[in-house]
Amino acid sequence: MVILRKNKQTTRWKKNLLLGLTILALLLPLATAADYTIVLKDTNYEKTDTKVVGQNTITYYTIHVILTNQGTEESDNITVELLEDEIPVTEESRILPGESKVFTFTNYPSNLGNITVNYYPTNASIDRTNSNSGTKQIIISTEPAASESTPFINMAVFLIIIALVTFILKKEKN
Repeated sequence: MVILRKNKQTTRWKKNLLLGLTILALLLPLATAADYTIVLKDTNYEKTDTKVVGQNTITYYTIHVILTNQGTEESDNITVELLEDEIPVTEESRILPGESKVFTFTNYPSNLGNITVNYYPTNASIDRTNSNSGTKQIIISTEPAASESTPFINMAVFLIIIALVTFILKKEKN
């Protein structure tokens, strides 16, 4: 009778183990990583305003951050963060498969012109990986764009045009 009782306990233990493994196998696909890959496609900016506050000049920009989901599933909520002087400004959204989403930050103030763009899953319990997060530096030029033309060539072309006009006018008089 003692042997029969041990066999019943062993059988019950095996059944519970089998039930537990079956439940785990059913739940395991729910715990795997989503099949999406978020890629930072582009960043661009445009100056929108300038204000002088005391001795400081603050320049405001509209900054666009474009993320693309190259995976086959909708992403989790993704946060895009702009960071300058340790002050974050964030936006968040989900991104559909194949979709490029533009995150627009309007009237973003910048003193230094060196902005860090971070993107990552909004839910802190989701591990940050190369397929769902990243970072990029934006260097905003505060200097006016340099001219690509050479002043000497511009002057030479101008003088040639004057010489041709003078030549044509003299020829018409004769």
